[in-house]
Amino acid sequence: MKNDNYDLLKNWWNTKDNPLHAHKTDEWFQKYYNEFKEHFLNKNSIIDAGCGSGEFLDYMLKDFNIIYAIDYSATMLQKAQERVREVKGSDQIRFSCADIMEIDNLVKEPVDIIFSNGVIQYLGARDLNIFIEKCSKLIKPDGVLIIANVLDYNSKALYEIGYFHTEGIAWSSKRIVIELIKKRWLVRKGALIQFLKANLLKKKTKKSIDLMGYWHNRSSFKEIAEMQSLNCEIINSKYPPYGYRFHVLLKHS
Repeated sequence: MKNDNYDLLKNWWNTKDNPLHAHKTDEWFQKYYNEFKEHFLNKNSIIDAGCGSGEFLDYMLKDFNIIYAIDYSATMLQKAQERVREVKGSDQIRFSCADIMEIDNLVKEPVDIIFSNGVIQYLGARDLNIFIEKCSKLIKPDGVLIIANVLDYNSKALYEIGYFHTEGIAWSSKRIVIELIKKRWLVRKGALIQFLKANLLKKKTKKSIDLMGYWHNRSSFKEIAEMQSLNCEIINSKYPPYGYRFHVLLKHS
């Protein structure tokens, strides 16, 4: 079962060739990649699940002999192919225009690493559980499933008031509380207006689609790992602009 916005999100991304990262220079992508570099040492194969426009592929070419790049957006995948076309060894990348939920049908041999960056936010709880289960069967006994940059539910309110992205503001405890109260009031006001339109004025209201997707609890990953007999390590993003995200490393027990 897909989340309510799944088809809409898929169709939306199918027309894009830019992943819309807040920080998207080559310097930043090198930083992101280096966060996980230690787990790539002496590894041979990797799946980039949700590779987008391929920002990590040229780095992966230096570390892996076999690379699977999967994305359901045809325009994104085309951009990824163009990005690495002239890079030495790019013929070792196996591109698939497909849903990462079909990962077990796309890759038939065990791999050392499955890497998914900024994608899990589009999976609801049920699909997340299924995806991790499929990945656990694909990684080798000493392999790692790396789920990078997960939206942290506990940081959602701070994100919404601009705490992580507003420069030049001194975020005292008092200011945070005030902004949270204001945000709460605006949310309730918006919900009240929608209710009145739908029930009193008999007007159809448009469904609000949040392209950020699902904000996950850290405990959810620990519970899934326990159910599937996996070791789970959760680490924070190293970089302040992404303080509202965390990374999950899953390995066989």
